[in-house]
Formats: sequence, C-alpha cells, structure tokens
Amino acid sequence: MAPGKKLNKMNKNETVLITGENGSLAKKVRDQLKQLGYNVITFTSRKNSTKKNSHYWNIEKKTLNLKVLKKCDHIIHLAGFSIIKPWTNKNKKLMYNSRVLSSRLLFNECEKNKISIKTFISASAIGYYNESSTDENHEESKPGNSWLSKLAQDWEKSANMFNGIGSRVINLRISLLIDKDSGFLNKLLPFMKIGIVPLVGGKNNRFEYIHIDDAVNFVIYSIKNSKINGPYNLASDNKINLFDFYKKITKSLSKKYLIIKIPNIIMKLILGERFKIINSNIKVSSKKIINSGFQFKFSKIIDIIKKI
Repeated sequence: MAPGKKLNKMNKNETVLITGENGSLAKKVRDQLKQLGYNVITFTSRKNSTKKNSHYWNIEKKTLNLKVLKKCDHIIHLAGFSIIKPWTNKNKKLMYNSRVLSSRLLFNECEKNKISIKTFISASAIGYYNESSTDENHEESKPGNSWLSKLAQDWEKSANMFNGIGSRVINLRISLLIDKDSGFLNKLLPFMKIGIVPLVGGKNNRFEYIHIDDAVNFVIYSIKNSKINGPYNLASDNKINLFDFYKKITKSLSKKYLIIKIPNIIMKLILGERFKIINSNIKVSSKKIINSGFQFKFSKIIDIIKKI
C-alpha cells in the first residue's frame, strides 16, 4: 500500500450485501469478507435458495427484503444475467434489467427508506469504451456507441445514483476474469494440457485480463480504503497480446503445443453479435488503480501459471 493512503479500520459489526451470489467473483468476495469478520448477506433471484443469509429478491416485481437491506453498511452489486448467452431480444432485456433495473431498485428503496449506505460497489466492464479506438483508454475516456457500451454506461449511471444519498460509489470496469475454476481459462485448460489451443479473435489484439484473486482483493481494498472512488479499470498492469498469452500458458503445461487459429467468419456465424466480445481489441490503462496504492499479485503470466 502506498504511503498516505487512508484505510478504514475493519469493523466486525459492519454488514455487507452482495448481489449475484452465484457468480465466481461474488462467491470469492463473500468468502474473503467472512474471513475478515464482516457480516455478509446476499440477494438471490433463486426462490428456493437454501444458503445461509441468502434472501430472495425479484427485480421485475421490484420486491426485496427491506428488513435485511436496512442492516447494510456496504453493497457490492455483482448481479447480472450472463453476457455470453445468445443475444436475443429476450436475453438482452434480462442482461439489462438484471444490471440496471436492479441498481435502481436498490437505490430507490434506500432513498425512500432513508437507508444510509457507506459504499456502493458495482460491476461494470471495459466494454464501456469505444471498441474501434486504437488508443489506450483511461477512466475519463469517452464511451463507445455499441449495445454493450450503452449497457455499461446505463449500468454505471444507475450505480452513480447512490452519490445522491451520500454513498461512496466505485464502478469496476472489469476485463476478462482469469480463474482456473470457471470462465474462459477453465474452458481452455483441458486443451492447453494436451498442447492444442483454439485461438479465437485477432492474435495481435490486446489481451486485457485480471486474475480473479486480484479482482477480489481490489473489492476488499475499496471497502477499506475511503480514498477509492469512481470508475476503475480492473485490468492487469502486464500488457500482452492474445497470441503471447495463449503461448506462454500452453508452453508451461505441455512440451509440445499447437495453436490453431479459428477463422473469424466461422466464429461470427456461431456467435453472431457476441463475436465482438471475444474479438475485442479494447486497450485500457491501469495507471489509476496502481496510483491508488493497490498492488497486483498476479501481474506476470508466470504468477498465473503457478496457480493453475
């Protein structure tokens, strides 16, 4: 931690609400907060959840457990219908409502019932930026015009409503989460271990990523550090292109390897609009998060390899 950074003393009586409890990031944040002594409660869209301190909410019907919400000191809003599902009109509506309308519901209930929330941390995405820009985007860079970018913009606007009731708001512009147990890397590892890797997207595209443990640590850091405020690019300070990332991981797992480029036209036919996600060449700066005093534990590829 950099000198002069003000950290709040941990208060074991503080309560943190997490939404999106079934996501890999939410699960790890929940477990880490519990270890630190925080009281953790979750909101879930699953009616029959049997998890302890898990409470049902219905975004469409605008209902939630108000008694539970009143206990909260901090909210970590990670809810969101999977963005990799087919982009049908129905699914796009679910993607939007689960992110934007859910934030508005939380805010409206807090404002109406005069609930004071110290910190509101919301997920967002680096898809906020212009996907055709060749420049490195910092947090003040202009947003894009794509559907995904507009979703991220509305996502952040709904989170920023909490500024109006005196909350400190942090928007996490998350890059690709690297986690051996879920997501992108989890799907590729079986192929990497036998030396065959399907390369999807432009091999020279910037590969913006963050290890899930670093993402978890920054969320915790944001709760404790009262200086953290506004949007942050959650992306490693180690800048690398897609091909080199694949190559380094695969070489560490197999003596012989073959990286097979999947033609973009095939992936476009399979994925449709979603191809933009895996063919992204959005470049982001990590200066703001570094200047905050946060220290990455998994900046180098070798550090990620050790965790596999």
